[in-house]
Amino acid sequence: MRKFAVAAALTCILITTSTNYVWSAGFALYNYSSTSIARGGAVIAHNEDPSALFFNPALMNKLEPQVKVGINYLKNSAEFTSDATGATFKLTDTSHYIPTLFAIHRINDSISAGIGIFSNFGLSTTWDDRWEGRYLATHSELKTITYNPAVSFKITPKVFIAGGISISMLDAELNRNYNSELFAPGFSLPDIKQKLTGDDTALGYNAGFLADLTDDVSLGISYRSSMKVEMNGEVEHQVSPVLASFFPDTSASTAVNLPPQAFAGIAYRGIDSFVFELSVTWEGWSKYDELKINLDQPVVTATSITIPKNWKDVYPLGFSAQYRVNDIFKLNAGYTYDPTPVPDDTFEPSLPGTDGHTFALGLDIEHQNIRVGTFYAYKMNKDRSKNNDLDDSALDGLNPMTSANGTYKSSVHMTGIDVAYVF
Repeated sequence: MRKFAVAAALTCILITTSTNYVWSAGFALYNYSSTSIARGGAVIAHNEDPSALFFNPALMNKLEPQVKVGINYLKNSAEFTSDATGATFKLTDTSHYIPTLFAIHRINDSISAGIGIFSNFGLSTTWDDRWEGRYLATHSELKTITYNPAVSFKITPKVFIAGGISISMLDAELNRNYNSELFAPGFSLPDIKQKLTGDDTALGYNAGFLADLTDDVSLGISYRSSMKVEMNGEVEHQVSPVLASFFPDTSASTAVNLPPQAFAGIAYRGIDSFVFELSVTWEGWSKYDELKINLDQPVVTATSITIPKNWKDVYPLGFSAQYRVNDIFKLNAGYTYDPTPVPDDTFEPSLPGTDGHTFALGLDIEHQNIRVGTFYAYKMNKDRSKNNDLDDSALDGLNPMTSANGTYKSSVHMTGIDVAYVF
């Protein structure tokens, strides 16, 4: 037990170095372990990896006591081609690292407990400060660290249930420019730069159910609750003295509902050395209807900034296959279809969401008490066009030179490694 506590403490220190993230469906993340990513997230009914605590904590009863720490690397490629000029702009700062930690402890034959430290929501997009859509977005970032303790109970030899709580610490930053010409025509002033920051701690819960329907077939169901985030922060401006009175620095607040998530999977083990699983996820993004930022002092006479969202619920699908080569090596493969919750009328460059297909491969290595996992995944996103009236300002109507209407193309390369010690 002492070794378990020391290992957990050391990896807790490592996990807090998390920096930047990239979007998946909306801004949900599923980068929890090499095994779960390599299996396309289809790990709800069968998972020998401690990331089961996130996907279905009822599976913890089938795991050995262990501590696992990992790091995932994502390289995002995205570019925009303007309808108005034909010019092309690319995202900058496209490398991202996501660390994770899971620890599982078996209390007795019927009860197991664990804790996960991870990021389940996050995004980061950075466009050049001179790009066509700079009056909509330049840099957007959401960082989360979630602490999720959970307990799993064996009800019968074939039925398991589990529950846990989630404590998420969030930091957000939104940056955009304003066109000075709209407020001081003829002065040739530089763009006004606006930076909004905020943070909060949110609470939620998760629950899981697992049933071994036969010796070869298992059914898993799990749920993660919505979390209400009430952020308090600041709005800061870099602005010419000519317009400083219209753009004061001020305190601000906003409230956002992070979506509930439900998972279901069915696993089949009837072919020697193979495990197959099919999964479906529900993400309740329809709770995200707008982003309203309340200002303590008016900015250009406005006491609030409202950004319409009107997102919709989505249903990602996953399929996985695992093959045990021998007592040391296991091969993993997975596919995920990841639809976007962002509708056409609120599609914008701070989160250029689009439908995606992810293909993944991975390798697990077991030797005595050490387990190592690694993977590679490629997310192929569908091209998407912005053709709506979201623009820099209502003062000059829809301006094709600053609306960032055009075609957005993106893809993501992912790789990572994690190491577990089994007690």
